[in-house]
Amino acid sequence: MKYLPKLLVFAVLVMSTCIFSEELHLVSIKCIETEDFTGADDAYIVINGNTVWQRKMNNGQQRSINIAPIKFSKSITVELYDEDSGPWDDDDCLGSQIVRDSAKGMEDPLELHYTEDGANYIIYYKVK
Repeated sequence: MKYLPKLLVFAVLVMSTCIFSEELHLVSIKCIETEDFTGADDAYIVINGNTVWQRKMNNGQQRSINIAPIKFSKSITVELYDEDSGPWDDDDCLGSQIVRDSAKGMEDPLELHYTEDGANYIIYYKVK
C-alpha cells in the first residue's frame, strides 16, 4: 500500500504524455485577399475556444505567428475569424480546418486554406 500513491502519480504522468502526444506549431499566416472591402482585416485564430493570435492583415501580407506550440492528440481544429465592430455585426468566420496527427514529421510546413466570406488566407503549420 505504501507504493500506491507513487504508482498513481506515475500512471497520471504517463497518461498525460500519451493523451497530448503531438504539438501544433503555427508558423505564419498569409493574406491573399481580405474579407473587408474597406481596409485591413482584424484577423484572429481560435483553437480550443481560445484566441491564440490576433493582428491586422492586408492583401499580400504575411506574418510570423510567434506563439507557444499547442499540444493535442489525434486532431485539433484551427479557426480563423475577422473581428467586426459594433453590436449589429458579428465577427466573420473565414473558415475552420482540422489538423491531424498524421501530419507529424513532415519537413516543410503544411497549409490550411481559409476562403469563406470572400477572404483568402493560408496558415502554414507543422506538427511535431
